[in-house]
Amino acid sequence: MHQSLNEAFFFDHRIVTENKQLDFYYKLTPRMQTDLTRKLFGDFIEKFASFFSKCESHFVNEMVISMYSRIYDGYKDIVKYKKNFK
Repeated sequence: MHQSLNEAFFFDHRIVTENKQLDFYYKLTPRMQTDLTRKLFGDFIEKFASFFSKCESHFVNEMVISMYSRIYDGYKDIVKYKKNFK
């Protein structure tokens, strides 16, 4: 079960970020990509403000969504409804 959940999370992440036929994330405007990334991962970005503060928003967006695709625990909620990622 745990393996299946991990595979499902990786699949969902690839649909959002890599799949060229279902490229939802990349169909968003750059501003919307930044807003979405900040909404979900803003606390994480703030923890590493010394690194991210000098980076362009596109770089931060790509870095953060790529990093988080590999650390989910299959038995816990990733982002609870109406909550930010911490």
